[in-house]
Amino acid sequence: VIVSGGTLNVNGELRDNYANSALTISSGGTVNTGATGWIVQTPSVVFTSGTLNLTGTGAIASSFATGLTVGDSSGSTSAKALLNLSATATTSFSAPGLSIASNGEVTGTGKMTGTTTLSASKSEIAPGTIGAGTGTLTLAAVAAPLGGTLAFDLGPASTQLLSVTSLTVGTGQTLTFELNSIGSTPGVYTLATFTSDTGLTLAQLVNDPTDGVLGTFTLNASNIVFNETGLAVPEPSTWALFFASSVFLVGGTFLRRRNSDLGPVNAKGR
Repeated sequence: VIVSGGTLNVNGELRDNYANSALTISSGGTVNTGATGWIVQTPSVVFTSGTLNLTGTGAIASSFATGLTVGDSSGSTSAKALLNLSATATTSFSAPGLSIASNGEVTGTGKMTGTTTLSASKSEIAPGTIGAGTGTLTLAAVAAPLGGTLAFDLGPASTQLLSVTSLTVGTGQTLTFELNSIGSTPGVYTLATFTSDTGLTLAQLVNDPTDGVLGTFTLNASNIVFNETGLAVPEPSTWALFFASSVFLVGGTFLRRRNSDLGPVNAKGR
């Protein structure tokens, strides 16, 4: 089954009884599982770009020989592959589990067993509902041997959370946090909880400064907390560009109004 640039809605069961065909999602294709949609027993899923939405009571229960890779492991495409894991059923993958490759992203409020590996620095986990700042994504073991990115929306009612059993980050690698303010105020935000971690240090937690949320991390025995202190103030050069643009727009409006007040121009220039 190849979904390339189109949409496949799975409202029943997608099954390969002969175990010799792959489900391929590419070129912006979208696969949606409906209220009771299931994807089972396909030998593999080729998911280089596009969207796979697991919602309702459906999920993936598989014996993929190679697990599932979200994104392009070869790094030859910059298009995003998005796995929205929001099914109420628990999704499971055989070893080696779920791999998030370059430009791959996993989001949602669902549950998944098996190992989740951030296999590239551009691979990302964005727990909860994007743009809302709410919801918990529950994963088993999460490993980031090459580092990776965790994305959160911070707001007054934020309950966005990544809940994992174990968290491992490669030696010398970092977890970069993309923190987007949706009306956040200074305060304490719990971002992730875990039962155990393997040698994780505070120095491996990095706040992406381009998102404009300032603060510090606290690494506790079972969670990662962000202490927001405020929002970044734009650089002077940014303000200068803003004011220059404003003056240009105001000046242009003034000239248009002035010319309109002069009335039509005759052949002699008046």
